[in-house]
Amino acid sequence: MSKVAPLIIMLLMLLMLIVSWSNVFSYTEKKKVEYNEHIAAAEAYMEKEIYIDAVKEYEAALKLCPDDYEVSLRVVELYQKLGDNKSYIDACQKAIDADKTKVEPYIWLSDYYIENGNYTKAYKYLKQAVEYTDENEEIIKRINLAKSQYTLVSLDYDTFSGWLYEDGGKIGYAKVSVNGEYGLLKSDNKSFIKCNYDDIGPYMNDLIPVQRENEYYYITKEGYRKLVTDRKAEYLGTFTSSYAPAKIDGMYGYIDKKTKEYHFEYDYAGCFMNGIAAVKKGDKWGVIDTSFKEVTGWEFDEILMDEYGICSAYGVFWAKNGDRYYLYNKSGEKISDGFEDVKLFASNEDAAFKQNGKWGFINKSGEITIEATYENADSFNLGYAPFCKDGKWGCIDKKGNILIEPTFEAMKAFSKNGYAYISDDGITKFLVINLYE
Repeated sequence: MSKVAPLIIMLLMLLMLIVSWSNVFSYTEKKKVEYNEHIAAAEAYMEKEIYIDAVKEYEAALKLCPDDYEVSLRVVELYQKLGDNKSYIDACQKAIDADKTKVEPYIWLSDYYIENGNYTKAYKYLKQAVEYTDENEEIIKRINLAKSQYTLVSLDYDTFSGWLYEDGGKIGYAKVSVNGEYGLLKSDNKSFIKCNYDDIGPYMNDLIPVQRENEYYYITKEGYRKLVTDRKAEYLGTFTSSYAPAKIDGMYGYIDKKTKEYHFEYDYAGCFMNGIAAVKKGDKWGVIDTSFKEVTGWEFDEILMDEYGICSAYGVFWAKNGDRYYLYNKSGEKISDGFEDVKLFASNEDAAFKQNGKWGFINKSGEITIEATYENADSFNLGYAPFCKDGKWGCIDKKGNILIEPTFEAMKAFSKNGYAYISDDGITKFLVINLYE
């Protein structure tokens, strides 16, 4: 009896497996029959041009076989005929889901959004197409079209000093002025601090350095007086880290948020970013870290900084020895050859350099990515780089394709909010790329 039992169990399991496969086969056959019935019904409606019923039958078939790309195309075509835009968009997405490697649905969706002026949505699908399909000339053409769209926004200020973002932050602030008084502009192009001060720095770490009536101190974003040094400050910088640069009794050093003073021994001190800052002693420059230790010696004739005294916003810095600029990493190691002139990195993308009278581009590893062939240029951000041709400025992409024709008198690198500072017929404005509005 003990030998028979295992045999019976095996036979029962085999029987159950046969029944199970039989059910699967039966279900598959039933599904196939239903699918064919829906297709037949759809084609009958198509012959009579009853598109509203034909599309319902095709959609029913597509529910049974979601990967049927050809049927998904018929649904797209019918909703286009019916003029049902919402269903047309949904149908294009289902066609993409059916086969992500087919280029047509991406083009249809991007064309729909381009025609309706929604370049951000169009760009989203075009980028997907680049990811999933082979390189396609029509896709690239539409990407460049989407990236070439922009608007010009009036700048209601006399001066503008560039955006400063906290590390990884989405909101930036810029120093602006009206009639010689300074305030802060937010990166959504809205006033943040009104122009009521003799000087001001960006809002970082909950504090804003200001000068009013020959006194420097810090305020909150609400404008309340918050932090004052024990000794009278002749300059206060931004708290880009735990420390901010300050000038007291003719010398530069650093203070913390309790106004404790550190190393007032410099002829200039910049803001810390990515753990380092530029400082000057006598005629020479060097770099220190946040423990105030020297990263480099006093070996440079100049260290390139932005309007707020930051040399290393993206983890590298430019320094000048003699008549050449070199790129250094934050450990102070030289990582490039020397150049006649350079522009600060505007992002983690490539920066502009000048060699033999022409401008090209270099990455953060010190590798030349675009040879020096341009009349003038500024650094890349968001995939755009300002360039100059015949005295006029426009933008190129990383392959050198012209995205914005050179028509402006001056142009700076883009910020992460999609704004570039330009001069147009003698008037300063913001150029805003439509993809980032």
